[in-house]
Amino acid sequence: MLSEKLLNLARTGAIEGCVVKVWLMDKPQDLQKSFEAIKTTPSANLSVAYRYVCDEFKDLPFKRTSFVTHMRGRCTCQVN
Repeated sequence: MLSEKLLNLARTGAIEGCVVKVWLMDKPQDLQKSFEAIKTTPSANLSVAYRYVCDEFKDLPFKRTSFVTHMRGRCTCQVN
């Protein structure tokens, strides 16, 4: 419904952080832990990780650059 979409937009618009963080907040806890594990592994192949995420979620609100920036700790999540 439109009202639910608008309420969701208002809710996520008030959250500080990058688009990846905002998107991830609505996902299951195990996925959030997986993202954190990759984020803390400097040698992780982020191109492959992004491809895996794209294979699972077809409507991502972010592209590879935002994903990599978030995973490397250079996004607005870490700046704030």
